[in-house]
Amino acid sequence: MQRFPWAPWGLLLVVLDLRIGSGVALWDVLPDVVGYVWLVVALTGAQGVARGFVLARSAALVGVPVSLVTGTPLQSVGQPLLVAALVVQAVVFAGVLYGLVTGVQEAAAGHPDVQRWGPRLRVAALVVGVLLLLADPSIFLVTSDSPLAAPVTLLWLAARLAEAVVGVLTVVMVFRVARAGALTTA
Repeated sequence: MQRFPWAPWGLLLVVLDLRIGSGVALWDVLPDVVGYVWLVVALTGAQGVARGFVLARSAALVGVPVSLVTGTPLQSVGQPLLVAALVVQAVVFAGVLYGLVTGVQEAAAGHPDVQRWGPRLRVAALVVGVLLLLADPSIFLVTSDSPLAAPVTLLWLAARLAEAVVGVLTVVMVFRVARAGALTTA
């Protein structure tokens, strides 16, 4: 897995959302599509090291076309497609996080960061996935004059914060494991 050290950088591109524009012309300056492609390349051959990486790579493959809809001006394609893409994107993000953490746990179980953070991050990946699954489509489906607007906005903010925190912690753990060379022997 010579390319595995690239994995945290790809995940970082997915986690960091720097958006400009407004409405349907919203553009992610650090496009998730690049991060997902980077993850796919970094995890090529990883299935021989740990089965968890198969999930992460498969989810990243699905994330490539989905992120074209959710993170580029293509999101002006219409609300039904955007909402469907947001649902898939939530599952993809949780799958990438869960798969990466599971793979690192399988392949580098003795690493102190993996022992400390691995089990927590696996659970957190699932929680973030559920939060995103509930919040992202809702933010587009609930109108601003609805009584649900404030709770949905708070849920969306909590989901975004959880996505950033869990994503960055996963990036740090994977980066430390990669830097230690625990996975480069395969």
